[in-house]
Amino acid sequence: MIELSEAAAIAIHATVFLSRNAGEPQSLKTIAAASDVSENHLSKVLQKLAKAGIVASVKGPKGGYYLTDAARTATLMTVYEAIDGPWKPRHCLFNSPRKAPCCCAMRPMLEQINRTFYEYMTGHTIDKLLSRPVPESSPPNAPFRSVRYNTERRPSPCSCIATSANRRPRASAA
Repeated sequence: MIELSEAAAIAIHATVFLSRNAGEPQSLKTIAAASDVSENHLSKVLQKLAKAGIVASVKGPKGGYYLTDAARTATLMTVYEAIDGPWKPRHCLFNSPRKAPCCCAMRPMLEQINRTFYEYMTGHTIDKLLSRPVPESSPPNAPFRSVRYNTERRPSPCSCIATSANRRPRASAA
């Protein structure tokens, strides 16, 4: 199973957003609104990314965050590890070690998932993601989210992030 913290997901989306908007620094408020995340949580994530040299900030009224030149060619794994630390593949569905030797029937599937995740995260840079068509959002409550590609390049925000323009109303609990 892949463990991707919310902070790591925010970091990946924020770096893609900053790359798409590379012309000028983006304010914390703008990035948070585009990502539909808390400014406080985003601030902590951006601090970790700055410490890792992935983003930098400019102070002042027209200040904000921007992607460093080196980060444009950084892999997604670099961004992930800046937030969550070194990636550790999971080989068992149990969260704690088992006393008996593992004979898990799911191990081949987990190994394939781990390999796919590792290859994707180490084989894709932020710039490489930007060269692909932008996916349109699926309903957030869909059991399996399908990705439909839009042939138009939308400059911002990252289309897989809900914004007021593309947010769908949530179903109310009855």
